[in-house]
Amino acid sequence: MKHLTIGLLSLTLAGVASAQDMPTVNKGQWETAMSMVTELQVGGERQDIDPEYDFSEECWATDEDTKLDVNTLGIDNCDVTDSVSTGDFLSLEMACDMEGIPLTGEAVIVVTPDRDQLQGTLIIEGDLPGMSIKVTGLFSGHKTGACAG
Repeated sequence: MKHLTIGLLSLTLAGVASAQDMPTVNKGQWETAMSMVTELQVGGERQDIDPEYDFSEECWATDEDTKLDVNTLGIDNCDVTDSVSTGDFLSLEMACDMEGIPLTGEAVIVVTPDRDQLQGTLIIEGDLPGMSIKVTGLFSGHKTGACAG
């Protein structure tokens, strides 16, 4: 099962387009990469938070593995408030809670016409008195061949 995990954030499905509209990719061995940058300001001063990076290689061999949906992102503490989906595009509007801070944002996944590559972005942000946070994630993946073994 594929998951592009994004930091501290668990996604609870509140509503999503029908399964036949969900983008899919080809079955096979996949490499994925993710980067996430968190910008935090407290009292007007920027806080240093190290970016996060993740690289993985997985066999996506079942129909469930190749369907790109809310579970693909693996985001914690978020509810999907709206979604738009076509055969090669998925957009999710989200409301999140990061350690008591209310955040809102959007994630977008796009699949190439040959179904052998995907790209996505995630932006979640929020403000409290004296504090603001913005999380920006970029992810990509490509099929490298048939599943090993």
